[in-house]
Amino acid sequence: PEPTPEPLDSIPAEAPVVELPTYNNIEAVEPVEPRGQSPRAAHTPRHLLALKSNLLFDLALFPNLELEWLIDDRWSVAVEGNIMWWGHYAHNHSRRLAVIDAEGRRWINPKAPWHGMFAGVFAGGGLYDFQNGGKGHYGEGGMAGASFGYMWPVSRNISFEASLGVGYLYARDRQYVPLDGHHVYLLTKGINYFGPLKLKLSVVWRFLDRNRHNPHTPAI
Repeated sequence: PEPTPEPLDSIPAEAPVVELPTYNNIEAVEPVEPRGQSPRAAHTPRHLLALKSNLLFDLALFPNLELEWLIDDRWSVAVEGNIMWWGHYAHNHSRRLAVIDAEGRRWINPKAPWHGMFAGVFAGGGLYDFQNGGKGHYGEGGMAGASFGYMWPVSRNISFEASLGVGYLYARDRQYVPLDGHHVYLLTKGINYFGPLKLKLSVVWRFLDRNRHNPHTPAI
């Protein structure tokens, strides 16, 4: 038979009091990042600007700089300036060239921002003066063409770029010769050229990261 519950009057008036443990010394603990990964490294940087220098021109003592702006993952625009101004007219030597051009690029299925193949169109112009002890040439001209290339990152902010540009160039060429300490004008002719206009192996510094305040952007 089931036991009969005791009446309430039979419960002792002074039941033992059980004290529950208190936890007054609990401190908030911040979550720990996984080993080897920090908030800064946990996202893909999306740099808006890139500053470049063509190493082939640098080796030829032809200082140059290019600034490119990434509009979105598919399009970017760039402006490039190249200048060398060496020579000594008294010794009939001159190697002077200044060129500026602008380029628009379409990135073809990029693996990530600033990473992959691209095709572009460019246009620009400049002036020149070349002389090597004898007949000299000086003038100005313009060019337009198409470019193709590839960029690949080697670190968070550094990339390399290889590209080739072909197109049309027109120059108004003036020829002269040195005579008795002066340069004597000979003639002027137009130069029409179609073929390679650009050859680049550039080092690229990418900066102005749009994702720097968003550590939850997934990494590559």
